[in-house]
Amino acid sequence: MFLYLMTLGKDWLNVHVPKDGCQAEARCGVRLPMKSSGPDPVDWQAELARERNRVAAERTLLAWIRASTIFISFGFGIDQGAVALQARFSETINPIRLGYLLGLAFVGLGTFTVAVAALDHWQEMQRLQQPEYQYTPRRTLGATVAWALLVIGVGAFVSIALKTAVLQRL
Repeated sequence: MFLYLMTLGKDWLNVHVPKDGCQAEARCGVRLPMKSSGPDPVDWQAELARERNRVAAERTLLAWIRASTIFISFGFGIDQGAVALQARFSETINPIRLGYLLGLAFVGLGTFTVAVAALDHWQEMQRLQQPEYQYTPRRTLGATVAWALLVIGVGAFVSIALKTAVLQRL
């Protein structure tokens, strides 16, 4: 039934139940399309594909919001851990700058991620509203975030390794 209605175009939205002699259709709730002299029928396959793309873009935005919230929370956690360690051991060790820098890096990464995800989502919505939607390949946000995490991880590793080497010499 749904496939039949899709073949009728948008006219199936403007329907009526016939009043004269067609009790089987009225009893079953089948509605017949009204004749219209309006614009050309809508390409339902294209419209459904456009709606699937819109919903996929919404899911993608929500996933990036979730990831950026995790990055920001992780950054605050690292920073607060550094503050707690500094308060506890302030007499025996120097201030822990690595914790501050790592926390700041993760908060910055989370903020950057949500900003770029929102911009990408807005651009995709603009493309979907165009009459002739065409796919355009773009650099993915996932790859950008992966490279940023790699830089943060290598920086943290090098900093910890250098700090450990300096402390062992003393």
